[in-house]
Amino acid sequence: MSHQTIKTPSGEEMIVLPKAEYDRLVAAAAGTLEDEIDAREAARVLARLESGEEGTLPFDVVKRLRTENHVKVLREHRGMTQEQLAGAAELHPLYVSQIETGRATGSLKALTRLAHILGVSLDLLAPHEPTTEKPRPKVSVKIPRHFATGVPKGKRKLPVRRAPVHSKKEKA
Repeated sequence: MSHQTIKTPSGEEMIVLPKAEYDRLVAAAAGTLEDEIDAREAARVLARLESGEEGTLPFDVVKRLRTENHVKVLREHRGMTQEQLAGAAELHPLYVSQIETGRATGSLKALTRLAHILGVSLDLLAPHEPTTEKPRPKVSVKIPRHFATGVPKGKRKLPVRRAPVHSKKEKA
């Protein structure tokens, strides 16, 4: 690392170095700052996990949440039956079943109770669209009669429309 030291009239020492070296030092300092910010955020998350304020879910549960009903997946993850969940949330078991099968979306009050019992935030239980692809609509194609007559390919006559012929007098 090549540098030059300059002493100002007030006695302050200043260092002059090549721009490439300066850029390398700035990048290294930025990386260190990012690492410090990441470390502080990780410490905050760990504190929330240790206090029970926040929790984690196993990967297989997260995968199921992408395509299945969230209430059902979380209830099964917690090892509860529909009747147990309904009793704890003070809801009718049939209503919980309807929410799990999608026949009912669930009221805000019911979803709030279920979220509390399942130990998740309300936004995780809010109705959502599954991420799986929806089947494409079937398209019917009408085949012209002359294609469906069984006439061999070389013998088919396609309808031909002729463009009207205009004389030069009509254009003028």
